[in-house]
Amino acid sequence: MNMPTEKEILDLVLDTLNLEIDSEFTPTTPMFGDTGEGALGLDSIDALEIGAVIKQRFGVQMKAEDEASRNAMYCVSNLHAFVCDAMSKAGQMKNAVATA
Repeated sequence: MNMPTEKEILDLVLDTLNLEIDSEFTPTTPMFGDTGEGALGLDSIDALEIGAVIKQRFGVQMKAEDEASRNAMYCVSNLHAFVCDAMSKAGQMKNAVATA
């Protein structure tokens, strides 16, 4: 499976949550927090939906109790890095098993 681009992750978040966002939403915009401070204002239900779609689409498990998963939900850029890192590690494991 190919690594997703940051734009694909951004679109995935917007599509999953049926959000229509203005052009000020960038990969570094905070997804959670006060909308008056520039964040999207997502909540824990939104995080669950995003996590479920990430698992379905990319096979990457996100866990609420995992600090790396929580940090990944800060912004799309972090989420993209988390997904690519997890996919890379999964690919390395498959290669190690295949060559063993």
